[in-house]
Amino acid sequence: MKRVFANIGFSVAVALVVLNFMNVKAALAALVASGVAFIVSVAVPKIRSGKAISLCLLGVCFACALFASFYYGTYLPQTKLFGKTASVRAYIVDLPQKTSSGKYLYTVKTQSISGSDVPQNIKFEMYSESPVYAEAYDVLDMRVSFDSVADNAYDSMGRFDDNIFVRGYLSDCAKTGEVVKSANKPVVELRAKLKKRFNSVIKNDEGGLAFAVLTGDKSLLGNEAYTAFRLCGATHLMAVRVFICLSFSACFIRCSKSYLCRKCRGFRFAQSVFCFISCFRAFQNL
Repeated sequence: MKRVFANIGFSVAVALVVLNFMNVKAALAALVASGVAFIVSVAVPKIRSGKAISLCLLGVCFACALFASFYYGTYLPQTKLFGKTASVRAYIVDLPQKTSSGKYLYTVKTQSISGSDVPQNIKFEMYSESPVYAEAYDVLDMRVSFDSVADNAYDSMGRFDDNIFVRGYLSDCAKTGEVVKSANKPVVELRAKLKKRFNSVIKNDEGGLAFAVLTGDKSLLGNEAYTAFRLCGATHLMAVRVFICLSFSACFIRCSKSYLCRKCRGFRFAQSVFCFISCFRAFQNL
């Protein structure tokens, strides 16, 4: 049984990696080819007796079907926004970042987008020449010009993994007075306070670097310092440090939960509370 899941899991993983470099037509062709090959492998007794070939072909077929369904169900509807300008009602879900070109970058979730037959509830990256004076989860009426993030998953640099397929350029913005209730809002507010504290106490690029190492947010780093890190190929060190901190934190939370659950054995309510906290922490890190 272990070999069955190992063959299927490995073939699915390899197929999805390869599909990241391909377009949907190639994925559909691979789906048909792997499907036919799977049927042949099942029909021919000599091949069927090996099992591994049939299982690997089944895994490839499943990966291609998953890729195609994701393309047609999630990505393709958002392509209708490419090259269009629309009125958008949306809210910011994260702290702003400043790009190397001097623009402000926001992660935004929409509530509605003007236009016929266009997706409504999506997440996208929004660029602005000037800062947007609004708190996270404040609902805004905006005028946005849309464009594609990348042609494939590899070029998206992880954005496709976050379900971000569209980027927008802000031309006008106004507050509506509404606020979206979210469990993540206190987390964003805490990060904003921490960012302000670092900027006021340590200041300059030293504070920006400390904040970047702690949270992965490089917006406090000056353009000169960030360029120096990038030219040296050392920007990944910030991400590595963040990963290590998060790993130790997750390990500590898991060990504490396991210890307390053993101490509270028999008290199902306490165990349920610890389970809920762990799930909430995992949700906050999405």
